[in-house]
Amino acid sequence: MIHVLRKLVLILSINFVTIQGVLCQTSFKGRIVDSKAEGIPYAHIIVEGTQLGTYSNNEGFFILNIPSPYSSKVNEINITCVGYVPLQLNVHRDDLSHIQLDEDILELSTVEITPRDHAKDLVLNSIRNIPNNYPGHKENYVGFVRETLSWEKSGSKNPLYVAEAVIESSKDPYSMTSRKGHVKLIEGRRYVSRGLDTLRERIISGAHHVHRFDVVARKDEFISNPGRFYYELIDTTRFNNSNIYEVAFSHKNQLKSGSIFIEDSTFVITRVIIHYKPGFDFSLLIFPPGRGRTYLKYEANYYRGYDDKWRLERTSYATAFKRKRGTLNLRSNYATTEIRQSSDISYIDRIQIRDIYLDKTGTYNPDFWANYNIILPSRNTEDLFQEKGRSNTPPGKEPVTMTKKVLPKILTKLKLGHAVNWSGMEIGSYNLTYNNPALGIQHAEGSSAQSTWTLSSFILYEFRPNTFVGLLTESPISKTGITSYDLAVSKDLNLNQNGRPIIVSLGLRVGYQHLNRFINNYTTETRYEIKGKTFDSGKTGIFLTKKQFHLQPNLGLSIEKSNRLCFFTAINYNVPIDRKIGLTFVERNEFLFRKRQFLRNGDESLFIGGNNNNILTVNVSIDAGIFLRF
Repeated sequence: MIHVLRKLVLILSINFVTIQGVLCQTSFKGRIVDSKAEGIPYAHIIVEGTQLGTYSNNEGFFILNIPSPYSSKVNEINITCVGYVPLQLNVHRDDLSHIQLDEDILELSTVEITPRDHAKDLVLNSIRNIPNNYPGHKENYVGFVRETLSWEKSGSKNPLYVAEAVIESSKDPYSMTSRKGHVKLIEGRRYVSRGLDTLRERIISGAHHVHRFDVVARKDEFISNPGRFYYELIDTTRFNNSNIYEVAFSHKNQLKSGSIFIEDSTFVITRVIIHYKPGFDFSLLIFPPGRGRTYLKYEANYYRGYDDKWRLERTSYATAFKRKRGTLNLRSNYATTEIRQSSDISYIDRIQIRDIYLDKTGTYNPDFWANYNIILPSRNTEDLFQEKGRSNTPPGKEPVTMTKKVLPKILTKLKLGHAVNWSGMEIGSYNLTYNNPALGIQHAEGSSAQSTWTLSSFILYEFRPNTFVGLLTESPISKTGITSYDLAVSKDLNLNQNGRPIIVSLGLRVGYQHLNRFINNYTTETRYEIKGKTFDSGKTGIFLTKKQFHLQPNLGLSIEKSNRLCFFTAINYNVPIDRKIGLTFVERNEFLFRKRQFLRNGDESLFIGGNNNNILTVNVSIDAGIFLRF
């Protein structure tokens, strides 16, 4: 009896574990086809009563993964696709391995071609109804992005790379104009061939599909300025048991055109297709920006959720670039697979809009992809991932030069910055005399102080982690000011490791500095010489100048706007070394080739009386500006 009870307990335990495992993760595989048994791409499979779903791939295949919070409640799934009758299936009773969708046929007699004014009215109504048709609150989207770069004609069918990732993004209410947003990468994978090493370009912004191509959220294209476009109603189709008007539009400059699909009863925008012609300016996605681009096309599709609000369903993007070897094709797709309650994405987790998407994805992990809904890759693409990046280019056919290999690494370690500098210049009492056959100067001045403003630029290289060395120059904005040429060294310390970086920098500048105090402009009737340099007759500007080597320790504070752009301020203390005081003569008649000469105190009858060390001094200065990182 005890033995039987033990066997019963063991069987029940095994069954409980099995049931628990099923509840934790449920998966459904299948294929969606038309009446000719051909696969239907991008059919939307969504779990009834939820914001969870997936999409069929180019061959109609799909896998729907149901995580534990939903798995016990899943009974029905809804399948929709433009031009087909929506279908609802019971996952427990119906066969999901082979799902046929019937065409939603609309008789041509019901299509009414109307004047352009009516088409424009449809568009204007759709714009006015955006706050009613789309969510008015923040949400987080979980989605899938696939990006592929390949040569148009190549001996191999394999691409240069394929990058895939599951991402999460925060979306603002559609009542706002939202052109940017935060994105984080949950998990990614990539295939890279050796052929990619021969390209200087790298694609950026791939993870930001959900923001960059959401025309309705961005309120751009025809939405921002509908009066700049021509409209024409050209067709009617069916989607989700509703009539959809297709309105063709074209910009008045003829550089872009496309189609808008609008539901007849609610005026909701369900789909937008936009084409750009050669000659347009579309600052996206590649460095150098847009060089040799031949065309661009992108598409945004929207779906109605269980709350009757429409959300971004998927986007697709295609463009091409002319290169010496041929034409590069870029293809990218995004699909929303889950809607979550709004939550902040921490700064440290964000993928910046200028980041290279390929660099953010990781290596092949077959276990990870079972936990998320993705658009299934084609069989050839999946083989590439499983081969873990085996090159499709024979060794030696695509040599990598040092410039192409090393230069990008150098660029990623550079800081390039500009700043405005304020300094308080102390002017001690002095008197000076200078006698020249063409020019005589007598000038005296008491003690005073003057604010000076300069512009500075610097370039720094990170030769060790968070340690930089580089060059800095400073030029005066006004006549009285400072000119300097310095070697700069700095060490960065991040005070906020878990969020937006707040960086304190300790630095030192060593270099050569000119302090210039403008005295006056003098006019001469004849040519004259100063230390062997001949000046033409006319106007000459005279500056009291102190030339000196200097040390300048500084303390800086910077805050990231993005991982490319930072704002900073710094306080500097000037320590002069080996000072020389005199006059600087600057020819004013010429602009590009004006003569300049420095005459030291005591040379050629120049006399400057006073304490030379205290006549021109600068102790404290403050910088404020920006710097860029590549």
